Amino acid sequence: YQRRVRGILEKAIKEPHLFVLKPQREGGGNNYYGEDIRTKLQEMDRTERAAFILMSKIEPKPFSALLCRQSKLYQVFNASSELGIYSWFLSDAEGDIRLNSYGGFLLRTKITGQESGLVAGFGALDSPYLID
Repeated sequence: YQRRVRGILEKAIKEPHLFVLKPQREGGGNNYYGEDIRTKLQEMDRTERAAFILMSKIEPKPFSALLCRQSKLYQVFNASSELGIYSWFLSDAEGDIRLNSYGGFLLRTKITGQESGLVAGFGALDSPYLID
C-alpha cells in the first residue's frame, strides 16, 4: 500500500498538470493546480497530506449554458457539469460490511476555467436531462 501511495505522489510531483490537490472541505477554493501541487506536496509531511485529496484532473468538454434567475436570462457562459453520487459505507473492526447504500446525487453546473464552487457563487444546482 505505501509503495503504491509513494508512486502516486511521485507521479503528481513529476506531472502535476494531471492532478488537482483539494483540501477536505466543501465550498470551492483553496485548491492547488500545476506547479503549486509540486511545491505543496514537497513541503508537506504525511500528517499534513492527510488533510488533502489528490485527484486525477478531469477535463470535460465545455458546453454553452444559460443561467436564469427569477425566470429571466441572467448570463450565457461556457460550462461543465459535475455529477456527485453519494453513498454511505460502514464496516466493523473485523472488516464485515454492515451498510453499503446509495444516498442520492447532486448535479452542479459551473463556469468553465474558474476555481469555482456553488458556495462561492460560480455555479448552480442543476437537473440531469438524459437522452438516448
